[in-house]
Amino acid sequence: MNLLIPYVHLYDHPDPLFKEFTYGDVGTRARKLKKDLKKGDYVFFHTSIGRRKYITAYYVVDRVLDTAGAVKDKNIVAKYKNPHVLEFLSGEKTGEEDVILFGDPITSKILERPLLFNKNLAEKLSLNIKFSKGKTETQAIGSATRAWRELTDKDVKVLLEAIKSLEKEGVGIETILSTDEVTEIIEKDLENFIEKNPNLIGESLRLERRQLDTPVG
Repeated sequence: MNLLIPYVHLYDHPDPLFKEFTYGDVGTRARKLKKDLKKGDYVFFHTSIGRRKYITAYYVVDRVLDTAGAVKDKNIVAKYKNPHVLEFLSGEKTGEEDVILFGDPITSKILERPLLFNKNLAEKLSLNIKFSKGKTETQAIGSATRAWRELTDKDVKVLLEAIKSLEKEGVGIETILSTDEVTEIIEKDLENFIEKNPNLIGESLRLERRQLDTPVG
């Protein structure tokens, strides 16, 4: 099973914790993760940025563990800082059913530029979202995806292709952008624009080459 999961940014509960590809949940949702997900399934995460919806990351499932059991593994405790792990270690949680989803760190991905989750993308998926005159695109998508949604293998392919296309095309900086669209700009876009328009950097300056990517950024 593949899933589309919404989340909100919480300062004191950073979950999903993208930097380690983990996600925890409790109760009915915990049971669903443990029962229905298998190694190799996809979980896409989406949230609101500005006044629009974006897909920001996906995990390729490696395993789902009961948090109570996971915290008994010294290697997991040493490496992972998901709040569900920390809450069990501190004694804040004990009896409630609680699980941790671990994404494969090699094949899972945090998107450099979030993928806009709009009507055009939604209509390519099997979610059957209804867009009525009384709601904006964002409201319609938000209402239809407030709960977890299952994705077909075809949906996964559509999303992966959309992400790949977004990464290739970049954002045209010469285009006038709205306030929300400015949040989509990343450093690579600025470099692309400067490389194409070196005359903009000043008469006394000269473009030598692009910066090099390194393991630390």
